[in-house]
Amino acid sequence: MTLGPYSTLKLFIHYKITNNQLPKEGMIPFKFLSKIGVYEIQIHGDTFKVRLVHANDYLVVGIGISELRSQFVTKIEGPLLRGAERRSQFVTKIEGALPRGAERRSQFGTTVAGLVLQPAQNPKYLQLCVGTRCLMYQLPADGYSQIPESLNDFLSDSEICFVGVRELTNCRISCKSYIQVNKLAARVLKKPNLSRCSSGILETLASEVGINLEESSSGVNVDWEAEVFTDEEIKCATRDVCACYLIANKLLGSL
Repeated sequence: MTLGPYSTLKLFIHYKITNNQLPKEGMIPFKFLSKIGVYEIQIHGDTFKVRLVHANDYLVVGIGISELRSQFVTKIEGPLLRGAERRSQFVTKIEGALPRGAERRSQFGTTVAGLVLQPAQNPKYLQLCVGTRCLMYQLPADGYSQIPESLNDFLSDSEICFVGVRELTNCRISCKSYIQVNKLAARVLKKPNLSRCSSGILETLASEVGINLEESSSGVNVDWEAEVFTDEEIKCATRDVCACYLIANKLLGSL
């Protein structure tokens, strides 16, 4: 049976309501919402763009995930037929048609992503970092049952190595591939003592791989219950996830 436009719209609305995905009261139009909450910060010698997304802004999450995935794409060798795709440890799926001989480039060669939950106890935000892009997503207040599908798909991608500071225990965030950055460093550098390092771990690992990390901003306290942050607060909040990405990318890029 063919559905008319009105019936299709009703089904769409029913689906969104049952999945609790309709915009909530007070939400502004998407064309404006997608431009709000974007920060540009200078940290660890690089410039990062951070997208802050509230729990109910499910459409903007998709933009953030696309920005992260775009950092995986690197040069494609050889001609490609229109609509073709290739996958390797360096190249993500190419969406849409490409003309013969087309290529896309990125300076980021490994499919690694920094992943940090903040704060450590009773996390309020999930942070992801790939290349020079970060996503800072406010977790739903009622737990993680309503995490957007685009985010779940990203975390479930078996080709991405997620790297963080702490174990993902006592939380409902799960990844196909996850390792603590110190344990990754211990295995890659063949230095068992790094897997037992805890105090000042990021600074120690950065020194091992030749990266200069900025010190934490003194006098800046991040209120993890907040929904709006200053530039300095975002810089302080994302320091660890950016460091995890930079260290892991250097480690895996050496293989």
